[in-house]
Amino acid sequence: MTATGPKDYVERERNYGISVIVPFIKTATQHSVEIGCRWQDISNLTTLYPSYSPQPAQGVLASGKLAYIYNSARRYDFSISPEQGRTIELGYERFDSLLAAILI
Repeated sequence: MTATGPKDYVERERNYGISVIVPFIKTATQHSVEIGCRWQDISNLTTLYPSYSPQPAQGVLASGKLAYIYNSARRYDFSISPEQGRTIELGYERFDSLLAAILI
């Protein structure tokens, strides 16, 4: 530890989330929408002196997520993973402390 604080800073980041996927059309290709939210809790594991600048961000952040998912991959009975196609997800997610204050 130096006179201004510790040399290394260690923080803990915990993430929690929930989402719902709503399918629209399920034929040879699948179209669906995902709606969800996540919480991110950031806390310090290393104590810093109050005079240390800049202080790392801490607290709870929350996000809302909306995504469109297109899937043309096929699942076979004895296959480990989907084959012969693509899965594309296009979405938006933003973490914000103001949203965390509203939701929590």
